[in-house]
Amino acid sequence: MDLRQIEYILRIAEENNITHAARKLFISQSALNQQLLKLEKELGVQLFHRSRTNWRPTKAGEIYLEGARKIMHIREETYARIGDQIRSQNCHLTIGLSPGRGLRMFTSIYPEFHRLCPNYTLTPLEMQARAQQAALGRSELDFGFIMLTRDQEDDNTYLELVREEMILAVPASMSVSARHGETGDSLPILRLTEIADRPFITMNPASTLRSIAEEVFRREGIRPDILMEISSTQSMLDMVRADIGCSIIPVYYADFSDPSVKYYRLHGNPSWRLCIVHRKDAYVSEGMKTFTDLARDYWYENIVML
Repeated sequence: MDLRQIEYILRIAEENNITHAARKLFISQSALNQQLLKLEKELGVQLFHRSRTNWRPTKAGEIYLEGARKIMHIREETYARIGDQIRSQNCHLTIGLSPGRGLRMFTSIYPEFHRLCPNYTLTPLEMQARAQQAALGRSELDFGFIMLTRDQEDDNTYLELVREEMILAVPASMSVSARHGETGDSLPILRLTEIADRPFITMNPASTLRSIAEEVFRREGIRPDILMEISSTQSMLDMVRADIGCSIIPVYYADFSDPSVKYYRLHGNPSWRLCIVHRKDAYVSEGMKTFTDLARDYWYENIVML
């Protein structure tokens, strides 16, 4: 298989459009179409359903694309291994980052990473957990930073960096009846039945945080009034500050010095795992190891342990 030809076909599949693909590849549409037709003649089967606005792979196309991605992954892994051996060749890593906090972590640790691994270039991509898992399966990421519960793991390899607790944020004006747990607990515990009639701000249904909140609601036996679904944890907390509703948030986002918000622990101390994830069969380069070590140190310093 011709690697250049593989790159062409993968680009058509990514863009779902041969015109857009040709533009991204900096070749003419006719030249790209000739390459596709040549390959289809060689294989004896059509690889794409053609239309003006949407090129979809046929079943044979799906098989070809699956193999093509594996070949490109092998090439990238081979280059990474060689890069680790000779240390003079530049290496490249594409990293998945959770929206918001992931980029903060990256910005914080990148200067030290660059000092330790000057031959590496990094491409950070903000993606939610499920999107990172899918991208790893397509060999579009080398590794990712991800938050999830154990039952959300797939066949990739997960290295836990730290465990983070979920807490309840409510407007300070809200009167509630909470109790303290064991001696030494920094926050009182609030049962959600106490505020079952209050509006809640939640993440969108596709997020890991939303699935955790839904499980908390189920265990507490309440069906809350979901006032708003958004895609930013920080925005959820801003709405709590504005006295719009309550929210379940990771403790990382809590500002315990802010008098406009009260924080409570939840019954059962729900949590998720902050992990580095990579393909099970992936070669773990020196750059990946170094980034993982720096990320672990960062989260040990920045996650509040209640």
